[in-house]
Amino acid sequence: MSDSDYLLDMQLEAFQRLSSFLNETPDAITGSLVKRLQQQLGCGPKYAYTLLLAAACGLDTASNAMHKDMFRMVVEPAVHLLDVREYQENAYYRTIRFGSQEYKGWELCRQRYKPFEAFVCNDIEVTPDGLQVPQIGFFAEQFDFPAVLEDGRIWMTVTPNEVETMKEAVAQAHGKVLAYGLGLGYFPFMVSLKTEVTSVTVVEKDISIIELFGKQILPQFPAKDKITVVCDDAFRYAGTRMGQKRFDFVFTDLWHDVSDGLPMYRQMKRYESLSPHSQFAYWIEKSIRCYL
Repeated sequence: MSDSDYLLDMQLEAFQRLSSFLNETPDAITGSLVKRLQQQLGCGPKYAYTLLLAAACGLDTASNAMHKDMFRMVVEPAVHLLDVREYQENAYYRTIRFGSQEYKGWELCRQRYKPFEAFVCNDIEVTPDGLQVPQIGFFAEQFDFPAVLEDGRIWMTVTPNEVETMKEAVAQAHGKVLAYGLGLGYFPFMVSLKTEVTSVTVVEKDISIIELFGKQILPQFPAKDKITVVCDDAFRYAGTRMGQKRFDFVFTDLWHDVSDGLPMYRQMKRYESLSPHSQFAYWIEKSIRCYL
């Protein structure tokens, strides 16, 4: 087997095992298990957690050479112990307050990660040799985050994953900004605070989300006068109005993950030529491009 085939097989197996853990038993690792292993090995909480995650994923690092490489090259660099206070200091978390609110089938509320519960915390990292490493985070204490539920199912959130995967786009935004997808308004909130951003136009097709945002969230924006929300289909707007408005920066966030994002990403990329002076950015683009 060639080195590239070996890495590919290892990566696929690692993704399958980690995905199963995240989807089925993300809270299986507890603080007591981590503390006990720390005492046994004299190691820090992150390394103890990583060992427990490897065991929960069924890795045999003692006698299986691929599993040993998988732990060293994928699992260990994937795991991050996050600091609750770092996110609590984020401007959006500090400013926007969420009470429980229901509106036309939608519920605005707060959800939480349990202590030591695993979750995707950032875009996929690609190593110099082409190995794709997922990013998995956990907190040592409970972490609350805002969410919108549709018929009891989580539809939109502002989690550390959203914060981290939008950092680059927020940093790049300037001038007249266009955003496809409203969500809970994290991206428009953050860019509206920038002095180099003069206006933020958000295209959202769901009128109920627009109304909920307008009543409960937008009034809390310090720079709400910069925000304009347009009720329209993103692709229709891109094909008919985007080029006329001469936006300086365009950010697309229409998908939940790579599975539904790949076709929409491809479709939206076709409209870039209609606005040649605009700079374009896409949510979780690094992860999406791994599947092109």
